[in-house]
Formats: sequence, structure tokens, C-alpha cells
Amino acid sequence: MLSNRGMTRAGLLFLFIIIIVACIIYGLIAFGKGFNFSSKSSKKNSGNYETQLAEATEKYVNDYYSNLQSGETLTVKLSTLESLNYLKLSNCRGYSIVSKNKKLEIESYLNCNDFKSKNYDEANE
Repeated sequence: MLSNRGMTRAGLLFLFIIIIVACIIYGLIAFGKGFNFSSKSSKKNSGNYETQLAEATEKYVNDYYSNLQSGETLTVKLSTLESLNYLKLSNCRGYSIVSKNKKLEIESYLNCNDFKSKNYDEANE
């Protein structure tokens, strides 16, 4: 690489390529979140949030609607659960649909900044 006069052209080209590759790798690591590389984790957390909403809904229904009859359906808003301190989810809106047949069946839906449940209906907020 070094001759009596300094670096050869091939050596300079090799060094330039190494610097470019290092900058690209640094940019991907440093700014990766800006390119939405975290979408898998968002989806993972959203399932956890839906589970939390379903669990809080079940506690709420057991506390306030213990006499829910078979065949009845109830919609429980996330805002109701938050106001009664059953649950707190930042930057989310949502609801659960509760029905009782032999046991409680709860379907939870969320609309958060980075996630929206499939079949989410804003009319139920």
C-alpha cells in the first residue's frame, strides 16, 4: 500500500470504500428506528396491549356487571377502564366487546400511534 511517495491509488480506493461502508453501517444502527425497523416489536407489544385490555375488561365486568346474562353483549371503552384505574395505555384508544354464553368472551381492539387492531371500529370508542 505504501510506496516511497505515499499511498497508491488502489490503497486510497480501498480506504475510501472502508470509510463508506463504516458510515453506512453507523447510519443504519444510529437511525434504524427512523426507518421503522422496530415494526416487529410494535406488533409484539400491541398483542400484549390487547391482552392487557382484555384482562382489565374482565376485572371491570366482574366488578360492575357480575349479573350479565347469557346472550347479552356489552361494549367496554378503554377510556372507562382508564378513568376507573383498571388500566393505562398511553397514546391508545380502544374498546372490548364482551359477550356471555357459558362463559365470558372478550374481544379487544386498539388504535395506538403505531398499531391498529384488525377490524377496529371507531364507532365503538
